[in-house]
Amino acid sequence: MKKYVIYGSLIAILGLVGCSSSAENVDQNIKKQVIVDGKKFSIPSGAIPSPHLASTVEVNFFKKSGVSECKEGDITWEAASVKGEVANAIKNGDASIHKDLVKAGKIGCASPIK
Repeated sequence: MKKYVIYGSLIAILGLVGCSSSAENVDQNIKKQVIVDGKKFSIPSGAIPSPHLASTVEVNFFKKSGVSECKEGDITWEAASVKGEVANAIKNGDASIHKDLVKAGKIGCASPIK
């Protein structure tokens, strides 16, 4: 009986490890290229172009949120893991989430690659 308990616990632990590692984290040191509206952008690994906002950033909004590098013509990106959280905040009119996500490095801006 002990074999099965230990084996079952091991499977449960491995399952938890697998689940936690499947949520890809944003890595600012590793970039990937994406194409949005026919233009190339370089965003962090683990991020996606934000599906919630217009393809061009509202620069003043993001500067107020703490993303000082945003410029006209940039796109926003967000950690894939916060896509639902951001969608709910936008739906509920909660702009405060952006400041928290900026501090956590989970959203940002990217300029077109020339």
